[in-house]
Amino acid sequence: MNGGAVTVGVRPESWRLTTQAEGGLPVTVRLVEELGADAYVYGTSGVEGTPHDIIVRVQSRDAARKGETLYVTTGAVSGPGLNVCLTSPPTSPRS
Repeated sequence: MNGGAVTVGVRPESWRLTTQAEGGLPVTVRLVEELGADAYVYGTSGVEGTPHDIIVRVQSRDAARKGETLYVTTGAVSGPGLNVCLTSPPTSPRS
């Protein structure tokens, strides 16, 4: 991964809600799937002008509504970030 493109993978439960002032990544909510105590927020975030899909697991009481903007981070409240995976994108299509 020397200077090339990378793919960033983050599990839905590894995101944490934060604020814009804390440098959170803005996510525009497209859909909220409520599943009892948890909810999955499906949204889009533009990185360098390109929209990317983001899925965030939150407590149902913290779920947003379609069209709202949430701010998220992978950083723990204290200590390093959690469950962030960097990989090189494939160089050829799968057969």
